[in-house]
Amino acid sequence: MISEDMNNKKRNASIDGTHQNVYLLSQYFFPDVASTAQLLTELAEDLSKYGFRVEVFTAQPSYEKTRKLPTTEIYNGIIIRRVWNTHFHRSNILGRLLNEITFIISLIFALLFTRLENGIFLAVTNPPLMSAVLPILKRIKKVHYIYLIHDIYPNIAVKLGYLSSNSILTRLWEAVNKNALVNAGKIIVIGECMKDVIEAKLLKYPQCLKKIEVIHNWADEKKIFPVPKESNWFIKEHGLEGKFVVLYSGNLGISHPLESVIEVASKLKDKNIVFLFIGNGGKKPILEKMAKEMELKNVKFLPYQDKEVLSYSLSSGDVAIVTMEEGIEGLSVPCKIYSFLAAGRPILGTVSKKSEVSLIVEKANCGFIVEPNDVDKISSAIEYVYNNPNLLIEFSENARKFFYSNFARSKTTKRYFEVISSVLRS
Repeated sequence: MISEDMNNKKRNASIDGTHQNVYLLSQYFFPDVASTAQLLTELAEDLSKYGFRVEVFTAQPSYEKTRKLPTTEIYNGIIIRRVWNTHFHRSNILGRLLNEITFIISLIFALLFTRLENGIFLAVTNPPLMSAVLPILKRIKKVHYIYLIHDIYPNIAVKLGYLSSNSILTRLWEAVNKNALVNAGKIIVIGECMKDVIEAKLLKYPQCLKKIEVIHNWADEKKIFPVPKESNWFIKEHGLEGKFVVLYSGNLGISHPLESVIEVASKLKDKNIVFLFIGNGGKKPILEKMAKEMELKNVKFLPYQDKEVLSYSLSSGDVAIVTMEEGIEGLSVPCKIYSFLAAGRPILGTVSKKSEVSLIVEKANCGFIVEPNDVDKISSAIEYVYNNPNLLIEFSENARKFFYSNFARSKTTKRYFEVISSVLRS
């Protein structure tokens, strides 16, 4: 289906007979394991297949210890240019900030000395400081840009207590972001709740509201799919046979409220339930310590799994947990929900009822929503589905069906092609 679409679109990727370029700007790209890196790599691959010449400006990989990669290489038809930046550990807030600042400075120099023509910038909010650069690049390089909002800053920093809402830095950051939004050719947000937040920021610029496009993130329907338990080697390999598995798979970041899940595991330790955490991050040592101190034998930790394993690892869960810190609704959307839906996993969202996750689960009728950190209600929800296997089957079928209709890679990247083409023609 996607190949036929691409063949048709490929012929239209040249405007006025001139080959069009998409200059993708992101700190994270292949082979990083960050969700942003994986999504943008897939997007770049599909845009290339649609007929665009895709050139990526990114940093050296930072999430995993990887040998230094070439500063320029071609990967699946994509030109990748890696600029220098510092590589302090992500758990170090000051070091992380320095990583972002040095990346932005290097990016500016790289773009200033690179010939750009017949195309458009597609820039993502990783790093958040990207907003300060885009209007400048637009003016100097005479190239329009589309701003892809994955996370809304400084709002997240304020909600997490890193910044005061009335500080000079916050107000300056808001002004810089607003300037970037106003000057964008299009603004892409990844959820309806996020659209509401951006619209509120642009109330004084009604002419900009029509520039906002909602395009959800996605999963690759060909690579992530439901695997029956009886034929799932991952379950056998990790001793999960005959167990009811509560799965969390993804970044175990400091901002994820997962301590309550360990407390739930303690509360349900006499049940035939295993709590499986797959991934790495700053919160992992904390959770491991909690599980050890509580002497929990029903909690298991595994590292990130290769892409080829995802269908099997995700399908090992009877129910999948999606978390969000309170107050972050509308400012970010957990990417893991799309992979869980692709694998047909029922969702237990420990999120606000005003979040995008809640909207998706409600529309899909594929799980439950419980307020974060409410140990009793999370426990009750898990026990309920544990005792109602027919409901799990219904949720599983609903999840996969809703995913394919709304969040399949082939459908979603096509929307990017359409939005980019519309800006190039304007």
